[in-house]
Parts: sequence; C-alpha cells; structure tokens
Amino acid sequence: SVLALMLVGCDATPHSSTSTHNGAQATAASVKMLGWRKVSLPPGAPSFVDTPNAHEPVAPIVSPVNGRNAWVCAPASGSTFQVWFTQDAGATWRKVGTLAPTAPLPIYGCALIADQGDANALVALFDWSSGNGTDITSGALSYYSTDDGMNWRQLPQNTWISQVATVGATTYATLLDTSTQVENL
Repeated sequence: SVLALMLVGCDATPHSSTSTHNGAQATAASVKMLGWRKVSLPPGAPSFVDTPNAHEPVAPIVSPVNGRNAWVCAPASGSTFQVWFTQDAGATWRKVGTLAPTAPLPIYGCALIADQGDANALVALFDWSSGNGTDITSGALSYYSTDDGMNWRQLPQNTWISQVATVGATTYATLLDTSTQVENL
C-alpha cells in the first residue's frame, strides 16, 4: 500500500509584484512546491476497509504540530483495531496500541483526529448506525491518547469529537452528542 503526500511551502521572500486597492498595498509572497514523496502504509495494514455502505480507504492522520508524527488505525480482527505510529513521516511504522470498542451495532471503522496543539495526542472515533431507510439510529465511541496511541482513555459514550487542541495543561474539544442523532427521513 502506498500513500502520496504533497508538501507545500511559502517562500518568506516577497515576490516582486505589488498591488494597490483602495489605498491599501499588498505584496504577494510566492508559494513553491517542496515535492512529492511516496509513503508506505504500515506492513500488514489494509489499504481499504469494506464497510456495510462503502469501500473506505485506511487514512493516516498527520500531526499538524510537527508534520512527522502520523498514525493509522486499521482493523485487526473482528471488532479489534490496531493503531500504528510513525515519528519519521512514514519511513518506519510500529504498532503502538489496540482498541476493541464494544457497541450495540457493528462498527463501520476507525477515524483518527490529531490534537492541534500536542504532537503526541490524538482521538480515535468509532461509529455505527442502523435503519430501514426511513428511521436511522446512530452512535459513536471516542477514545483519547496522549502518548502516541499506546494508552487510551474512553470518553463518554455517544461522544463524537470533531476537533481537539491542547494549549498548556488544558485540552479543548468540539463535541457532538450522537445519542440525539435519530433522523426521520
């Protein structure tokens, strides 16, 4: 399995062109491409996961704090998921943790969200749903790790986290209570 990454950088040297609009002057900074690099997924991790509704890719998540730390959450067996970690932008991977969430319905897969302020913290999300086309019931489980995915703390059931950021000793998160997510179509 191969994943392609694109790196983009902003040149700090201003471009020679300037423009003026309503008395304000703007200087354009040039953006240069730093290059593409192929990165292999961890050995043994599948490229795609078949869910009841789709053929989903196994997607790594990269820490925005340093750009080198990345994680992959891939199904292992049954409802067990293996978490892989790299500190060198995918050159080498190691298994760091296992998650075995229990839910009232089959789990579709694992999604990861990197902490925006801590290069070693991330959230693992698991979701499920059922329905007959007119009534759909869904739910979620979330886990939080502060040590690169080695140890996990389960958050309250039916909590879906869409963003997480640690600033100093405080962690902030955007949460959705999925227990209220019953749709009548």
